[in-house]
Amino acid sequence: MEKFSFKRFFRVLNWFLRTNSKQLLMWFAGAATCVFLLQMIVTLTGVVVKSSGGNTYTMGFTPENYKHALFVVKSIILVFMSIASLFVLSGVFRQLNKKQKAISFLMLPAANKEKYWVLLVYVTVAWTLCLFLGYVVADVLRMVIVPMFKDLPYVSTLTDPNLFFVVTEGHVVQKITASVYSLISIIWVHSCYIAAGSVFRKNGFAIASAGLLLIVALFEKVWTKNFGSLISVKDNTLSVNYLVWVVVFVLLAWTVYNYRLSYRLFKNFQVINNKRTNL
Repeated sequence: MEKFSFKRFFRVLNWFLRTNSKQLLMWFAGAATCVFLLQMIVTLTGVVVKSSGGNTYTMGFTPENYKHALFVVKSIILVFMSIASLFVLSGVFRQLNKKQKAISFLMLPAANKEKYWVLLVYVTVAWTLCLFLGYVVADVLRMVIVPMFKDLPYVSTLTDPNLFFVVTEGHVVQKITASVYSLISIIWVHSCYIAAGSVFRKNGFAIASAGLLLIVALFEKVWTKNFGSLISVKDNTLSVNYLVWVVVFVLLAWTVYNYRLSYRLFKNFQVINNKRTNL
């Protein structure tokens, strides 16, 4: 049964999602509640705005200040959601830490590849989708409720183009290079947290975060000193050092190694493992 079957994969995925539906629902509800409360607190608190007629100050939002405040709130929320997503990635095998759950999952009539991909999809797609849907629901509720009580416009942080900054200048090849580098970097970070979560039963998030911060800081210091910045933006113009392709290929090789390590550990996964690692 080592040959990958999409039919078996979707059956296992469906079973796994139903089994963990309460956990996903809690994350969705928690994300929606936190986002809504934070947006409403900032909206109802208001800011100090100088009137056009003199030195008088009043509490409240102008439409532009309202948009700016939402942008700030959105940035803060995205930071916390990103951290939450990385924490989930670092627990890719967390659902198997309990003996009964591990037995139930490992005994399913499916290939190792299918079960491993179910775990990857669960921590990468299902959890992220729950957080995203929670944000959407909260944003829509705030967008509908606020204009009913305040003289403010309907503003969605998901669609308003004024809330995003886009680099408009730069050669198309440089833009493509920067996009490829950004994509590979994100996948590499994903693989690092997956690998850390596969090796360590506990503290995978802390270990992966500390390791990545150290690696990135050292790389930035050494590389900048010898070759300059990889990618920079000045006066809305993109500049790319084409040695970035060397970094891209190194990250690709590292990423493949991380996923292979994770999968090999899963194939050898035992119901009872070391308390700290899955080695």
